Amino acid sequence: MDSGEEYVAVVHDFQSYVRVYSDGRVEREMDYVIDYETGFRKRDFQPASIDDDVWLPSKDVKISSETDVSVRLFKPKNIAPGEKIPIVIYFHGGFFVSQSAFGALYHYFLDSLVTEANVIAVSVEYRRAPEQFLPVAYDDSWEAVKWVASHCARNGPEEWLNEYGDFECAYFAGNEAGCSRVLVWVAELGNFKVWGYNYKDVLSKSGWEGKVEIRETKDTGTMFFLVDTVPRGDDTMVMLRKVASFVNQKWEDPEEE
Repeated sequence: MDSGEEYVAVVHDFQSYVRVYSDGRVEREMDYVIDYETGFRKRDFQPASIDDDVWLPSKDVKISSETDVSVRLFKPKNIAPGEKIPIVIYFHGGFFVSQSAFGALYHYFLDSLVTEANVIAVSVEYRRAPEQFLPVAYDDSWEAVKWVASHCARNGPEEWLNEYGDFECAYFAGNEAGCSRVLVWVAELGNFKVWGYNYKDVLSKSGWEGKVEIRETKDTGTMFFLVDTVPRGDDTMVMLRKVASFVNQKWEDPEEE
């Protein structure tokens, strides 16, 4: 019997990451969290704030009027006049289909990293599949890198980068990275531990002249540093301190040694 209502079916269901319906609607389970005050789901969104008694200064900046690609910037509360600090460009996880630079998970983690390492963080909000298939996320990420680099002469559109950024000490961070120095971190019980070691081995044997280091956290699973609560646990603090030390080391050109 025809009730006059349109039947909406699930066309694609990728576990907890993304669900696509026949009417074109896209639902991402990981974009929602439980509101402990009401017991209902709410969108996982943590607003940026320049003036906050708890969190570091942060703000959202649109870097492209054509694509609406944005970044979330973080900086330490107290930077000495004339001080230049490292820059970390961060690409959030989620297999290019879920998660967000504006979600609480990554906001809290970047806040902790900036606090520990004394860096400026640029967290990239790239466009996601299935609305925008790869390589769109790669293009957006590259656009963010070029936007950061546009501040090298201290005359870019963003004052925090112009005034405080050390462009001789810049890093990529996230699920994968490729630089003059690479730090790979794996979790003993994580699904991607083998991938991390394989990545390190292949990179070491590729003829690349940089330095690669790998660390492993025992008895923990994937994303332990994101789901950890505040104040951070011991494993997360060990990782944060190592990353802080890593990004504050000046790289020496092998040809000059």
